Amino acid sequence: MEIRVREARNTDLTWLGQLMEDSAVYNIPFGRDVSHDEVRAAARKDFQDIVAGTNDLVILVAENEALERMGVLLLQLNCCSQATGEPQSQVYSLAIEPRFWGTAAPRLLVEEAARTTGENGHRYMVGQVTADNRRMKLKAERMGFEVEAYEIVMACTLDGPAPMPGRAENLRAHDVSRKQRRLLAKRRARKANRKKRRT
Repeated sequence: MEIRVREARNTDLTWLGQLMEDSAVYNIPFGRDVSHDEVRAAARKDFQDIVAGTNDLVILVAENEALERMGVLLLQLNCCSQATGEPQSQVYSLAIEPRFWGTAAPRLLVEEAARTTGENGHRYMVGQVTADNRRMKLKAERMGFEVEAYEIVMACTLDGPAPMPGRAENLRAHDVSRKQRRLLAKRRARKANRKKRRT
């Protein structure tokens, strides 16, 4: 499958906003008890604010030879490292349409974002992955990212520190995505078997 990466057009924005909203639920840490609807609403508002309010945002879209949009990477240029003060870029979001999970689209988007970062005079590109999203952490490391820092969090009450509330098992999107991928793979295999039998 041939995949190319291009900058987003105005005609991509509705699709892009919906993909950002849909993929936001896959990034909810297990320790948080926020609802999917709240996360979707926040992602929608955040996306609108980012697209409307910055000149330093590069939106990269991966598409296949049939011109189907496969995924997107939002790259914020001209950020600053909190640790060193150096200028850098930040991957604000990387989202792939579920039917294109497992393709080379994420890698190609990251490679183009790295080139864009270099072209803008920055030596580093950073991103965030939730600690319990081990699959994405491994994928990021395979694409060349290295773990540089850990973000720590604590639940707080009027009485002081508290245990994290946690998410119900059925709401843990990282696990759900794995199950969805397995189901998609089984469906594709059944479809391929049916095609073989017909020919």
